[in-house]
Amino acid sequence: MDEKCIQVTEHDEFIAEVDKLAVHRHQARRHRAISVWGFTSKHEVLLQQRSAKKIVGAGWWANTVCGNVWAGESYQACAVRRLRGELGLKVSETELISGQKFEYKAYCNEEYGEHEVDQIFMLSLPDTIHEIMAENPDEVANTLLVPWSELHGIVTAAVADRGYYTPESSVAATWNELAENMQPLTVRVGTSELLLAPWTVMMIIADLVSIS
Repeated sequence: MDEKCIQVTEHDEFIAEVDKLAVHRHQARRHRAISVWGFTSKHEVLLQQRSAKKIVGAGWWANTVCGNVWAGESYQACAVRRLRGELGLKVSETELISGQKFEYKAYCNEEYGEHEVDQIFMLSLPDTIHEIMAENPDEVANTLLVPWSELHGIVTAAVADRGYYTPESSVAATWNELAENMQPLTVRVGTSELLLAPWTVMMIIADLVSIS
């Protein structure tokens, strides 16, 4: 499938098919994307560290899978494709639990950023997930299972102390403001220090993720 993203209006209405690099180059154009949060029965969330090869968020930690919806593809089909392409997980669309859809902007580096209409999905994972995954090194540098309650508490406490963008305030901000003020959020979970991607932080603090 050609790497053509779907540029949309704020109401998720189709505008055009745009090359992946062009849609992310400043000022990034609004396009469709997905975010999957995978949880084990122990209420642990699977986080991934993004590969150094990524044009946005290289080396940052994020939720289980993120991805751009390609032209001619549904949100669900994109999630299935990204789970297989990044982690080697074969799931069906019926296994995905649809969550909220939200819009946000994120400054990532001097050349690229994100402006997405992002559909969230939840996915049940086996407790032995690390035994069945086949991580794609072009996409994923590392993975980590983290207790959801611990991650949520640490992130919300850090944001209360330091402040952070919400999805709504990120959309309202100018790109210059985002360039000056938006950074990944540094948190310590257990013995690991993680640079959390802005979109992951915003989903947590806006309570867009549910494991119930």
